[in-house]
Amino acid sequence: MAEGGEDFRLVTKRVPPEAFYTYEADNDSEVEVDLGDLILEGRYQNTEPDKNEAPGPQRSIQNAAVRKEEKLEDQINREIDLANAYETAIEEAGFGMYQFKLLFILGLGLMADGVEVFSMGYVIPSAEKDLCLNDVQKGWLGGIVFLGMLIGAILWGNLSDRIGRRDILIACLVVNAAFAFGSAFVVNFEIFLICRLGAGLGIGGSIPICLCYYGEFVPRERRGCHISWLQMFYVCGGLFAAAAGLAIIPTLTPLMEEPLEDRFHPWRIFILVCSLPCIFAVVFLCFMSESPRYLLQIGRWQDAVKVLTEVYRENHRGVGVDGFKRNCTEIYRFSTKVKSADARAKGTCLQNVCGKCCEMVDMFMGIFQEPLTKMTIMLIICFFCTAFGVYGLTIWFPEYIKRLEIISFFKRTEIISDMTFSNTTFDGKIVNKGYVNVTFHDVTFDGTTLQHVNFTDVSFIGVTFQDTIKTSATYFHNSEFINTTFNHTDIHKNRFIDSKIDPSTKFVNTVQGCELDFSYAYDPKSVYLEVFAATWAGVPGVIISAVLMDRVGAKLIYVTSVALSAISVFFIWLVDTESAAVAMLAVVQFFGQAQWNALDVMIVVLYPTDKRASAFGFLTALGRIGGVLGNVTFGRYLSVSRAIPILMVASAFVIGGLSSIKLPNTQGIVLM
Repeated sequence: MAEGGEDFRLVTKRVPPEAFYTYEADNDSEVEVDLGDLILEGRYQNTEPDKNEAPGPQRSIQNAAVRKEEKLEDQINREIDLANAYETAIEEAGFGMYQFKLLFILGLGLMADGVEVFSMGYVIPSAEKDLCLNDVQKGWLGGIVFLGMLIGAILWGNLSDRIGRRDILIACLVVNAAFAFGSAFVVNFEIFLICRLGAGLGIGGSIPICLCYYGEFVPRERRGCHISWLQMFYVCGGLFAAAAGLAIIPTLTPLMEEPLEDRFHPWRIFILVCSLPCIFAVVFLCFMSESPRYLLQIGRWQDAVKVLTEVYRENHRGVGVDGFKRNCTEIYRFSTKVKSADARAKGTCLQNVCGKCCEMVDMFMGIFQEPLTKMTIMLIICFFCTAFGVYGLTIWFPEYIKRLEIISFFKRTEIISDMTFSNTTFDGKIVNKGYVNVTFHDVTFDGTTLQHVNFTDVSFIGVTFQDTIKTSATYFHNSEFINTTFNHTDIHKNRFIDSKIDPSTKFVNTVQGCELDFSYAYDPKSVYLEVFAATWAGVPGVIISAVLMDRVGAKLIYVTSVALSAISVFFIWLVDTESAAVAMLAVVQFFGQAQWNALDVMIVVLYPTDKRASAFGFLTALGRIGGVLGNVTFGRYLSVSRAIPILMVASAFVIGGLSSIKLPNTQGIVLM
């Protein structure tokens, strides 16, 4: 019985290899003995009839029920034997260079996931003018990646349980790399949206498959700790995206200083650089082997032995390989298996496709069947609540920091009123100014950059705007233009609001292109740097949870971290400055990484091999939904009242913690 009184069929007992052999008295060889077959043969049955037996059909029904129960029990025992045999072999194979090499390669795959989550925050502010993106389109670009990840997590996770860890991981990373690479060459919003959806669809399988794949190569005593270490690469993905954004994408003001048609677009280079971890992961994975635990699950014990021997050879530098291979072969030769990998469906192509789809649905629904039902429901609650709080806050805080900068920017607006400017020239930059009831007479604006400049009740008489092609958030309200010339500017008619334009005013060589306005009321590099600094707080969160994972168990780490997160949320009341927002984001990153590490270890350890990646993918998809809802909740209600989102997020953390109390702990459990 697992902790909490629920029977999850978890195995913690160490069984020696000899326990998997049954010896016949008539010879010295080891043979497989199926106790169910022995019972059916009558070798272990009482041959004398029971006088109290029910007669006829009733006895047949009873016997059938008994045989069904015995068959189920025998199948469970076989799975337990196989799990124990695998733990014995992987421990003997050792932990060393092979696992460290795999850790690095799969870490690149997790980095690709982290890059996808964080990169669009750096791309959109730079790409919005190039692709003429309005606020709705920018929202779609930010959210479509999560939609792709949601679908991809379920799809790739299920395929991983059917086809294999390595091959499906390579496939999903190839899809991500292809669409991410293509994103760098898009010319309009629609193609960009499709590429981001495809990139999200591909990378959606990264987290569930990488963690399952790696966990099946690590001995039981180190499993929780090293799964947590693998999560460090996800944090590194966020840091990589932030560092690349700071290094490659300049502030938007310098971009405004070049003509649109001649501008070099560094955000495209940024996307190409961000695809590098994914590309390297694909290349290196081609030289790695399939998970031996998965191979055993589908009946390919010979291939599993080869992989385990390879692990042993690399970890022990070739010493004692023959002896290990002999022992390993004997263990798996006499390990019973329920299904065979040689089974093939027969029928038409359409029937086979429909059959495969039905099998995938059945496999997915298996995570909701006994004895996994209650555990799955509890983990659904935990995943959703953690994602709602952690992802929601992580996505929203950078926006809040930007909002604080914008508020500070407009507090510094300079107002110039009741003045007359004549026979003068304005060049350079005019930023964050307001002209009210001002007259410009015989004035020239030559190559001037106008950013967040508002002209209200202003008269322009004999004025020339020349080569003023760098305007943003600049408007003319209730103004008058007489004998004014706009020569080679990007000032379009949408910038004139309730203004009078005399017929003598001329527009010559107006620059065509995007007529949308973009805010430069904040410094993107400042926001990037602050987010980069706060993201580092996730590193100690990963380290501490990794060190404690196998000592205290994943459940205790999760309950503790959500409790502390619920308390820390109330400090949002005090967040009124950028430094306070950065500190709060750092706290969220610290406790959030501990929560995710604990949940990831629970899934890898508690679910059986044939359902592990499917469950991981489904729960990860729920996490994406929770994150989006959390972000929307904060964005919608925080400006109304801070109490609403604070109480919602704190409640989510409390509900997640309470739901996890009845989950079994992960210490000493073998991989079923």
